[in-house]
Amino acid sequence: MDIITGITTALTSLKTGYEIKKLAGNLDSEVQQSDLRIEIRKLQESLIEVQDVLLKAKREILENRDLIQEKDTEIKAEPKAEAVSFTPPVIVKDKEEKFEKVFSTAQKPPQFPGGSKGWQTYLQKNINANVPVDNGAPTAKYTVIVSFTVDTEGNLTDIKAENDPGYGTAEEAVRLIKVGPQWIPATQKGIKVKAITRQSVTFVVSEA
Repeated sequence: MDIITGITTALTSLKTGYEIKKLAGNLDSEVQQSDLRIEIRKLQESLIEVQDVLLKAKREILENRDLIQEKDTEIKAEPKAEAVSFTPPVIVKDKEEKFEKVFSTAQKPPQFPGGSKGWQTYLQKNINANVPVDNGAPTAKYTVIVSFTVDTEGNLTDIKAENDPGYGTAEEAVRLIKVGPQWIPATQKGIKVKAITRQSVTFVVSEA
């Protein structure tokens, strides 16, 4: 039975029991009193039934209240935006970028060890300045341009004279470069590269 029907039945039983008890006040016979005791027991059972119905009703009310609150929470709850972290891809540049070509003009050209001062010192100690005189050259200045390639280790290759003033000056200039030390390599973007360079060698023949 539902809650309303249960309560109605229990109350009806209470009413009937009350009326029976009221009538019993005027009865003296032993049979009537026995019947009265039976009715009282029924009345007690009805009271227990009323108690059970009320407890059940209370539980249903509480359950319905919780259900209503839960639905209300679901309706009012607003979706929360979740923060999504994004890590941009890291692009690693290859630091060991290689230049295979031979540079004719590099950011930093090849250099003789010690720079200009080192070159002058080397000339004074190693050049055969009498070559043009020995070959009968008249009084004058004879400048030879020697070109060569300096690799990334400082080694020299393709050494040759771009001009020849004569009197053995070109050969002496080429020899001077060949027997010299390694050069400091050229660099491009901070990286050692192979490069072509030129070095002038001047011979001076003066009057006696």
